Amino acid sequence: EIGVRLVGSEMCIRDSFSTDLSETEEEIQLPALSESDAFVRELVAMLSAHPTLAAWLATEELIRTFVVAVENMAQGDTPSRHLSLLAPREPFRISGDASRLIIDPDGYARYDLLVDAFNSLDVVGCGELYRQLKPLLVEAYRELGYPEGDFDAAMSRAIEYVMRTPIITREIPLLSRTVAYEFADETLAALAPVQQQALRMGCLLYTSPSPRD
Repeated sequence: EIGVRLVGSEMCIRDSFSTDLSETEEEIQLPALSESDAFVRELVAMLSAHPTLAAWLATEELIRTFVVAVENMAQGDTPSRHLSLLAPREPFRISGDASRLIIDPDGYARYDLLVDAFNSLDVVGCGELYRQLKPLLVEAYRELGYPEGDFDAAMSRAIEYVMRTPIITREIPLLSRTVAYEFADETLAALAPVQQQALRMGCLLYTSPSPRD
């Protein structure tokens, strides 16, 4: 199912990131950060041919965009403003009536392409790619105002935020505001923005097998 596969992949990728491969893999010559897009596209394309991923690879400043997205998530914020290309085309869906609004579970399908793209990645390859691109990632992270350049810690915090998002197996009531909807449950409303985004994606909601699996 979407949620199980997504979270499982994150756990495996985190394990891959923590593996020291420096003594077993030959180092590669990295381009300058500002000239790295073509290099990154070639390497990432070897991990997956998913069309959603291919569309993102066609954008510019791939390393810097990835790093700022991770930094946002490490702070508990949603990275959506930096990843607008990956936003679903369908609107957020609700059901119910004026007396009780809930998230429409059928609306979670609007994120299926994104989740499928994530799960299409070769996990071991992602870990090795992270190791290879680490100097560029650290450089981009320092540009954000972190002179110590501890991008590993930022990545770990970002993953932990998503992993700590509660698993919800019931309807999620909403409150209608002027221009948006908020969670009626105070516990969910108090979650970090990136965790609230995860709930709206439905990526942690179900435990039953997907028909596609």
